Amino acid sequence: TQSTWAPFEGITDYRDNFKQWQAARRPIMAPNTAYEGPGQPFTGESTTKSHFIPHAVEKQAACRPDAKGHGSGAPFEGHTIYKTDYIPKRTQICPVIGIEQSAKYEYTGEGPNGHLFYDVGCNGVQAKKLAESMTPA
Repeated sequence: TQSTWAPFEGITDYRDNFKQWQAARRPIMAPNTAYEGPGQPFTGESTTKSHFIPHAVEKQAACRPDAKGHGSGAPFEGHTIYKTDYIPKRTQICPVIGIEQSAKYEYTGEGPNGHLFYDVGCNGVQAKKLAESMTPA
């Protein structure tokens, strides 16, 4: 390949476009601390109060329904959908109540979390071992 050699001119577009300016100090910006009072005496009335225009209050209509309600005119039979769909459920009695009243079971002890241990008509050795095994070490 042939190389074309040309002398370096040392002038660039940037250098032609950049013009240097004189650096000058900026004047110090200090706040104006001199207080200038009002030009007239205070009359006790603010701008808001002097610009206020009173208007008459208009009573708004209530949005509540009438006190009589809205009935169909048919007599009320006393049955609601909840009452017709309700299925009564038998309440379960706590089994411990039956155990305490029965002479068949004997109270043997209580666990660390408040669980009561009962045993069937024996001396309670098995229940005591179970209670001891549940006690945290």
